[in-house]
Amino acid sequence: MICRPGVVPRSLLPEIPMSNENRPITAAVIPEESRLEALPQAFGLAGLWVESMTYGFMRNIDPTYTGGYWDFFNLSNNGFYMAIQNGKPQRISTPNGYEAQVSADAAGIIASLYALGNLANRTEKDLFIEKYHQLMDYARTHPERGEILAAVD
Repeated sequence: MICRPGVVPRSLLPEIPMSNENRPITAAVIPEESRLEALPQAFGLAGLWVESMTYGFMRNIDPTYTGGYWDFFNLSNNGFYMAIQNGKPQRISTPNGYEAQVSADAAGIIASLYALGNLANRTEKDLFIEKYHQLMDYARTHPERGEILAAVD
């Protein structure tokens, strides 16, 4: 199948389940034995784009980032994000001019939001729009919400 850059065929995207807005949003790390299925379950065949773009945005916002092992997280509102597992604070500088030191988890949320936002804008696919908003809803409850929201504003 040949696709134009930035265009994801609808047949490659999974259905978007509805979320329950009355419950607190929680994150659960995806166990090692389920990692291979995580991206396809969340994004269909477009999962590799999300993963690659998230790594790319991390390189853009943290000049010291040189790779590493990432955890994948499912959110209770059907969202998803990735965060580097090193546990070290990350010094970030985002395209909007915001600079701060944040946890590896917050940096992963920021990179994931940039990737999902970029895909949502480029493709206008409901899946990416919904996943972006699900992660943003979680980010608003995160202990570092101020830093995350300032970084993606």
